[in-house]
Amino acid sequence: GCEPEDLPEVVLDEESLPKLTEADMSGDISKCKSLTLINLTCCGLTEIQASFPELPNVETLDLSENKLAADVLDKLVNLSALRLLLLRGNSIETVEEFKALRDIKSLQVIDLEGCPVVQVDNYRKKIFDMLEQVEVIDDKGRDGEDVDMTAILGLKNDDADSLLSDGSNEVFDAIGRDELRRMLGLDAGDEEEAASDPDENDKSEDEEDVDPDIPPVAKKDDDDNDEKQDSEGAPVPKKARRKS
Repeated sequence: GCEPEDLPEVVLDEESLPKLTEADMSGDISKCKSLTLINLTCCGLTEIQASFPELPNVETLDLSENKLAADVLDKLVNLSALRLLLLRGNSIETVEEFKALRDIKSLQVIDLEGCPVVQVDNYRKKIFDMLEQVEVIDDKGRDGEDVDMTAILGLKNDDADSLLSDGSNEVFDAIGRDELRRMLGLDAGDEEEAASDPDENDKSEDEEDVDPDIPPVAKKDDDDNDEKQDSEGAPVPKKARRKS
């Protein structure tokens, strides 16, 4: 079986553990140093008893569609690499508890759709003011720009990297390639080299490609050109013969 230190993901969702009501995250899970994603969606959770242990590589935590209150935020402080925090469909009612996330400097995306807290006036602004590192809350960016949350919800790092590398527009239409890469903290990777000097690439509209197999047409003499021009005008007088 997989050793705890090699476990990349923990997924306990509606299909695997539908009757789970409590989760004690203490103990051996702290050995899972390679863990990057924890998915506890639709488990009917009402409480997380203990704080998550120090898991330095967990970047995505999905607690969506449970019954967790705002005090769950205090249990996340040890997830120092967390970037995506998905809390939609829980019982979070107030914004004050979000200050517990201030020290998670990597946190960039929070999803709260369906939580009572979204009814609080200016809830996004209040959370943005508390958490200067966060860039997106629900469907809005820090500057009020629209963000398609369906494009980033649930994206694992490998999935996002694949989308970015194969040129898919599923995500880019919402926030753009560079913004998503920055948002998820993905490495730039092997990007294509920048285009060469535009002066070399931009051809004149009148310029045509030259086939190297066809020799260039010889240029006519200046005399021939002059003769053609003269033939179209007045005839050229012949030189008078010298008398012997």
